[in-house]
Amino acid sequence: MRTPSIEIFLALSLALLNDVGAAKSKNRKVEEKPKIGLALAGGSITAANICGSTMRGFQQQRIMIDGEERPAMDAFDYTSGLSGGNFPNLMYAFATDTTSDEILDADGINDPTQITAEALREVPEKSMFAQFTKTIIPTVLRAMAGSFVFGWEFWPQVVYYHFLEPLGIPAHQQMGTDVKQREDAKPTPVVEFSMTGPAEGYPDWLHEHASRK
Repeated sequence: MRTPSIEIFLALSLALLNDVGAAKSKNRKVEEKPKIGLALAGGSITAANICGSTMRGFQQQRIMIDGEERPAMDAFDYTSGLSGGNFPNLMYAFATDTTSDEILDADGINDPTQITAEALREVPEKSMFAQFTKTIIPTVLRAMAGSFVFGWEFWPQVVYYHFLEPLGIPAHQQMGTDVKQREDAKPTPVVEFSMTGPAEGYPDWLHEHASRK
């Protein structure tokens, strides 16, 4: 159930997006158009679920952009994810054989009074929430086997097998160049991650691991 603070956040955000949409429609001659982004916080699968739900709320709302009524998600120029926030960020942008409405379950329940335990069990298979609600144990076992047999890193396997592979996103390719963004996903995704440890180890880890796998 949405809390008053979330209701206020969505109302203010939609008001801002309407202003931006109107500005883009009426002020086409201005070279510096206002840019707006959606920040998706980190926090593993919990954050992924919350951030995906926030994106779903924007997808369900319609605003005027360039003289036509479109999903509020289309008004964002960028979506920026950190850690767990990148799960919905990448799933939304690069999922194949689907639409923005399907991946965000835009046609699902949005009235808190209609939410029941039975309704929550019916998650459309094409939505990102299907992956968020499935048990991760089989994926963990698969990743453990890959680590033991082939020496692959454990956590990247879990992320890929559980969240990206089921949506048709290929492995070992660079997103944005080798893997193209879906046409109806309008915002440009920005991917960020964080790490802790000795400063002298950071450049070497980035080169040997993050840039090559």
